[in-house]
Amino acid sequence: MVETAENRGLSGVTRITGVEPDPSEVMHTHEGSPLRRAVEHAAHLLPVQGPIGVFIHHNTLHAFQHERFEKAVVKAAEIFGAEPFMTEAAYQRQCKAGRIKAEDVDWALEREPAGDRRLRRAMMLGGMRAVDELSLPYLLEETGFASESEEARALWALCLGQIEEPEKTRRRASRPREGVLWEGGPDLDEQIHPLLIRTCAVFLDQGMSHWPMPERERGFYPAVRDLLAQPVAFYPSHARGLAAEFRRQGAGGLNAEAAVHESLQAFGLAESEWERFIEAELLALPGWAGLMRLLERDPGLAPHIRLPCSL
Repeated sequence: MVETAENRGLSGVTRITGVEPDPSEVMHTHEGSPLRRAVEHAAHLLPVQGPIGVFIHHNTLHAFQHERFEKAVVKAAEIFGAEPFMTEAAYQRQCKAGRIKAEDVDWALEREPAGDRRLRRAMMLGGMRAVDELSLPYLLEETGFASESEEARALWALCLGQIEEPEKTRRRASRPREGVLWEGGPDLDEQIHPLLIRTCAVFLDQGMSHWPMPERERGFYPAVRDLLAQPVAFYPSHARGLAAEFRRQGAGGLNAEAAVHESLQAFGLAESEWERFIEAELLALPGWAGLMRLLERDPGLAPHIRLPCSL
């Protein structure tokens, strides 16, 4: 989540903060640039919760309100990594407890497209034995599990016919974190998010902290970069190279756009992959990203201090 004051332009930043920003720090991104389009695409998925003054209700599916409910929750689950419905095991427990009755299942099946309703009924009413993928080969090869009865054989034939061939190559990671985890490395979110959360909080502070963040009128990226590039900056051990990298970026005159482009190239991402990548990164910390976006669009929502926010 890197940003500067670019969306408002030099005159807009001056009006908000009263301080003329350094032109070299303002991100001159064309509105139709691929990077801008990728950010704008991801932005509509972020929460729109602003600074809290009173209790309000937030619709977490606001980006999917044009869809029917069942389709909306499934699509949102794919993007946000959530469960759209209760798990099958949870429904089975409700059947055993009597909360869901056989006549309820029959009523629902009658309204579904034609098919083997008897088989589906048996599966839904808890008559099936749960099998995980690790134990499946043993059960098929070493036991009579698949030939207990004619119904069991028919069910196994149907199930095995639906199994897709495993991917011959591992899917491409949507985020660097996934690739590092696949290789047995640490969880990057656990290492990076604490620092990112603290810097977002102090940047957006409305007067609660003991000391204000220096030069935050320049925007998030240059303010954080220059603060953490100081020789006396404190870092956890896994981030000990961050100060030198920030000093390199500052000496090279990189603005937010250039820093993002460097990162995209370092990860070997083609332009066609930017949208998916940026969406995944912003949704990994959606609250702070959403707040930055909201204050970018409406700086007046900040109760006391207006800052040049930009996603």
